[in-house]
Amino acid sequence: MFYIINNSAEKHEVGVYPQVQTFEPQHKDNLVIYNDGWEDDNESSILLFKYELDKRAQLTDMLSCSFLQWKFRLVSERLKKLLESNMKSKELYKFFSVNLDCGEFKEKYFITYLPIVNSEVINIENSEVVATNAIGFYEQSLNVNSHREYEVAVSKYKRQRIRFRKLSLFEEKISGDCFILETIRKMVVSEKVKQELELINISGIEFIPIVEFCDVRLPSKPR
Repeated sequence: MFYIINNSAEKHEVGVYPQVQTFEPQHKDNLVIYNDGWEDDNESSILLFKYELDKRAQLTDMLSCSFLQWKFRLVSERLKKLLESNMKSKELYKFFSVNLDCGEFKEKYFITYLPIVNSEVINIENSEVVATNAIGFYEQSLNVNSHREYEVAVSKYKRQRIRFRKLSLFEEKISGDCFILETIRKMVVSEKVKQELELINISGIEFIPIVEFCDVRLPSKPR
């Protein structure tokens, strides 16, 4: 069993969303954070970032951040250690240090880069693919039963308008316990990692079983 990890949106837990909204580069090359591939061009030990926690936000182990690209997560030191303990190929992971300004005190956090897994692990035949409008509302179901048909749909409707109403994975094709699933741009963890996260009460996250995942906004039913 695999689970999607989202940033928690519960106001009592996070205070405000996103929790981090401003940053200050502390290295002359830090501005590359806005460019694709910056994580490949820089060593983890070289870059250092300074972020500021919103005054209305609560401090959690995974922080929502308005300016990080989809393939990164902002995590605490103890969440970083747990992820590191489950790494099978260390060269696929990167952690960039962040000095997090929390007002009266500072905390050490990390921009985390996880392995990117492509659509080959998705069981298209057992998934439900739909087309949406520009803001994710359902428009129509699509007859997509193979990866080739999926790519044709992406070409026709554009990637941001193709979403999964139901998602199924070929779990036997997945070798890692934590990764980013590129097709839906979400962090995914195994049952093992989920249990370890729950055991130490990691905060700021919510788990969604893959079988319950729906990336489509459905119109409200009339009363």
